[in-house]
Parts: sequence; C-alpha cells; structure tokens
Amino acid sequence: MERDYINKIGIDEQGRIYITPATKTFPYIYLEAAEIHWDPDLSRLHSPTPREWTHFDWFCHIVGIAAEQSCELILSTNTEWSNVPDELRTKIENWMKTRLA
Repeated sequence: MERDYINKIGIDEQGRIYITPATKTFPYIYLEAAEIHWDPDLSRLHSPTPREWTHFDWFCHIVGIAAEQSCELILSTNTEWSNVPDELRTKIENWMKTRLA
C-alpha cells in the first residue's frame, strides 16, 4: 500500500472536516459510495456536514476510505491544523499513533 503524508487537517466554514494529502489525489473516491468527496480545486478530501457522526468519526472514515483506494494517510511533524479544537486534534493524533503501532 502506498503511503502519503497529510499536509493539512481542518474544519471548513461549512463544518466539514477535510484532509489535504501531500501528493496523492483521489478523483474516483466517489466510487466507494461512502459520502467522502475529493475537491480537485483545493486538493483535499472532505466529509459532508456532520449529522449523526462526529468530526472524529468522519476523520477515521476518510482515512479508512483512502486505504480502500490503496493509500495510507499518515501524520507528519509538518501537518498543519486549521480550525480543529485541541481536544479533537489530540484524539486524532492518538488514534493515528495506534494505527502505526
């Protein structure tokens, strides 16, 4: 499986969590029929506006669906965070560590 660093994680003005991969693109992610979308203009994956699921649930889902497309998304020391509450950031960082263990 290919690996790609996550350049940025954020929550946009519509309340959607997004992940910007360093190099990988996902133009066919919609084929997974998992409500994850690729924004080609911003080069990022994003969730719908959360309804029943939390931002954390959607983040985990995005990472899982990217893996279905043969790409393991991983954090780096250079990952930028935008509009992500500290509690959510800590939860994401801890979850990502357990995935690599």
